[in-house]
Amino acid sequence: RTETGLKKALAEIESLKTNYLPQMRAPQGLRYNLGLVEAIQVPYMLDVAEMIVKSALLRTESRGAHYREDFPETDSSWLKHTLVIKKDGTINLGTAPVKITKLNLGG
Repeated sequence: RTETGLKKALAEIESLKTNYLPQMRAPQGLRYNLGLVEAIQVPYMLDVAEMIVKSALLRTESRGAHYREDFPETDSSWLKHTLVIKKDGTINLGTAPVKITKLNLGG
């Protein structure tokens, strides 16, 4: 993951939404129609892909499974949750603090 690669991915997702999604058609019939199921799922898959890419662009550090080649170090100021909300067709990002707790295993 790099900023360049993530922005390219975002452009590809937008192209799919704009150029191909409106042309997508599902086979007729309701019985055992996996093509219809897939047609229903594709817009949501593209939304999730966009949310992941935008979240990765927002986080300018590497942490756990999120690794950025252009930000290889963990940054303590990024100890926060990434929040994603889609409202009125727009994907908005934010953050929330992480609450560190300890698990009491009895004793």
